[in-house]
Amino acid sequence: MFHRFLMSVARGTMVSFLATHVLLAQATQVKIIGPAATHTTHDITTIALDLGEMLNAAPGYGGSSASATILAGRSLMESYYHPEQKGATRGVLDTKHDYVVILPEVYFLHWIPEATFDGVLQMSRRALNAGSTPLLLMPRGDTYPLSVLSENSYRIGNGSGIATVPGGHAVDSASGLSSPGTDPLKLRQQAYLLAATLFNQITGINAATGTTYAPSDVGTATDLSSLAGKAAAAVTTHASTVHYTTSRHLSGVASYRTITPPSNRVRYAFTGTSTENGISDRLDELIQASGHIAAPHARPTSDGLTWTQTVFDRTKATFDAAPNEYLFLYGRDTQISAQSLIAYNQANLIPIFVDRHYDGVQTGDLSTRILLRDLHERTDNIFSYHYYQGWKGMFLHLGHARLNDIDSSIFYSSDGTHMTSENYYMAAAMMFTSALGKDPTPPSTLTAKQLKGFNVGKQMAKELAFLSETMAFTPESSLAIVPPAPLEKARWENFSQTFTASGGVPPYTWTESSAAGLPAGLSLSAGGVLSGAVTSSPQTRKLVIKVTDSAGAIHKVPFVLNVTPGVGSLSVTPATTFSVAVPFGGPVPSTTTQYTLSNPGLTSIQWAATKTAPWLTLNLSNGTLAAGASAVLTATINSNANSLAIGTYTDTIALTNTANGFGNTTIGVNLRIVYP
Repeated sequence: MFHRFLMSVARGTMVSFLATHVLLAQATQVKIIGPAATHTTHDITTIALDLGEMLNAAPGYGGSSASATILAGRSLMESYYHPEQKGATRGVLDTKHDYVVILPEVYFLHWIPEATFDGVLQMSRRALNAGSTPLLLMPRGDTYPLSVLSENSYRIGNGSGIATVPGGHAVDSASGLSSPGTDPLKLRQQAYLLAATLFNQITGINAATGTTYAPSDVGTATDLSSLAGKAAAAVTTHASTVHYTTSRHLSGVASYRTITPPSNRVRYAFTGTSTENGISDRLDELIQASGHIAAPHARPTSDGLTWTQTVFDRTKATFDAAPNEYLFLYGRDTQISAQSLIAYNQANLIPIFVDRHYDGVQTGDLSTRILLRDLHERTDNIFSYHYYQGWKGMFLHLGHARLNDIDSSIFYSSDGTHMTSENYYMAAAMMFTSALGKDPTPPSTLTAKQLKGFNVGKQMAKELAFLSETMAFTPESSLAIVPPAPLEKARWENFSQTFTASGGVPPYTWTESSAAGLPAGLSLSAGGVLSGAVTSSPQTRKLVIKVTDSAGAIHKVPFVLNVTPGVGSLSVTPATTFSVAVPFGGPVPSTTTQYTLSNPGLTSIQWAATKTAPWLTLNLSNGTLAAGASAVLTATINSNANSLAIGTYTDTIALTNTANGFGNTTIGVNLRIVYP
């Protein structure tokens, strides 16, 4: 794999994650993925074909390849979570490539960036865990404002800690390519341009001069040079372009603000059906468990609360509240704008739209499958409330997708009509966290599954509000990790590896964030120093190194650590305590425990076994283990135990590698003399 890092920007200019310097050129494998809906906008297969040919024809990159996988789902989120699709999607992500390029669908990137963010976040994490470097390729759609696609792409990339490739900007800079229609030449040129943008992002080389690949169906040599130049210019320009500067609610998404409570009273109103009643009941529980007072609120069944585009029942929902109350409101089937509701009432009102499935729900696993499909069939409703009307969206589809992924036994519905209790608590936690800007306290009566729903709800509310895994505003930044080369170390070998970052706002804080975590014996300091000696079995461990700067920007890279067998070492299985109960006066039961001593290293070792107690016998006291050899040590309680008084006696078996000390192990022995 070859590596790139970001330009440092003078005077602290905020820039996006863009690679600009080649550290090492060699054969490189790239996988491009995107849902079928994306493939109708951008020809993923042709982009991959062009990119592979460009890399393979570039000096130093011989043997490179790029391939495409068109995912079955209609969005990244559906492809990743749907029970019938996630296996194939995750199989691709779990395969190591040098780069995995994620190309989202334009429709959801524009209208529901929350859904795109969750898909990119989960896919990029999975790719990193496989040792791949994920990239987010910004798309371009002719009916969507470039500014919205750009801002959402960079927020999502920065919030996931990965680089965003300005493909959409490159396309927009080429005359006629942002709206190619069905023109085959323009479509072909668009695919080439996106491939050239990826090529420049990965290598730092202009495709016009750095590769001999020149497909005749794209155009003349002049056409190729022009397109490649626009690709390189987009990468360079957007390395120093500020795409956003504030959190979403400060930049105009008013419903993403939160309430600062002046006291401990909470009041809200809602409209809907019995499902909304169920959410409301759980919301009351969270309000009270969190030390607040659930002030009277309006329900459709008891208070006749209604609101439409032209009719708003102010007698039920004016919220002329006393200063000691703070309020939020949620509902469904309403066409009144969020700003109108705020204008009708107090400034501390937050309109919340509950995005849930309520037509044709089934039970069990089928209810979950329908739910994950239904997000795409109800987009007009979601767009109307969340985007056009400005309501804060509580995306229960996304929440349940993650909840079911954590525990596949948690379904959306158990009766075909209502959500399960786990989903009710998830929805209530989403609304409490999102509106009040703080975590609720879980009621002590929650079951383990209900607590999972509660935790998913409060986490996703903060992630989706900021489109960031940090659950807080993630600034656009030049922060980047200088990509570390793969490292090979022998088991038991002490070493130290220092990671380096550039850009951003120092000081930096370092963490390891892979699913498997660090191997036993290693630690990563907050200052970026990986040190220690691996004590677990030889293995190839794919780690994820994450850096956070003092402004809250993040960046992540894969790091492959190959642990070899190394010199001889002692491995003991099992290394558990030997415990025996003997009746007072005997007889001693014929109880023994066997321990397998093995040498997984490459050189022979000598070993010794010692103990102290006269009532403990070992069949071996020392020996030699060749590389790969093993021996069995048997521990036995002998007849000396017959003379012991009632009580508890302890000893230890010390197993020592006398050659080099690697793998020294101490095993506890507990003997209890009990009444017969």
